[in-house]
Amino acid sequence: MIKKISVTVVILLVLSFIGIIVFEAYFGKKISNSLSDRSKEYIKADNISNSESVFSQALEKNKNDTKGKRVYIGECFSFIMPFKVTLTRQEAECEGYYAIENPRGSITAYMREGSVGTIDQLEGISFRRQDKNYKETQKNISGREYVLFKNTQNGYQESAFYLDSG
Repeated sequence: MIKKISVTVVILLVLSFIGIIVFEAYFGKKISNSLSDRSKEYIKADNISNSESVFSQALEKNKNDTKGKRVYIGECFSFIMPFKVTLTRQEAECEGYYAIENPRGSITAYMREGSVGTIDQLEGISFRRQDKNYKETQKNISGREYVLFKNTQNGYQESAFYLDSG
């Protein structure tokens, strides 16, 4: 009786193994090698034409250690990165996104051209001044006057604005 059960179990295992091999041979390549149209569109949109990742050169040279180093947002502007960056992508010609791990968060740096006379006319400033969840301060950094906003509701979001009038 035990011998019949053992033989039956071995036969079932062999058949299961053969079934897995046949399934992988027939369906495996179709599943792993095909991308949906949505995935292809995402990958295409994620690659900015004729531009290189802002961080790719620094990644090769500095092995992902950007803390205290200057990062460039295209040919638009640069700044000293105060944190180690774990992920970066260039959103537009003058806009970069940086994920940081300690403290955990992200930095989005961008420049917009416009025709405003004063910093008070910037959309981001007027929006935050109307919202009671933001605390406004001003700070002079390297001879430039910045308007800073801190979200008092969650404590993590901070925004800085500077108007380059020249």
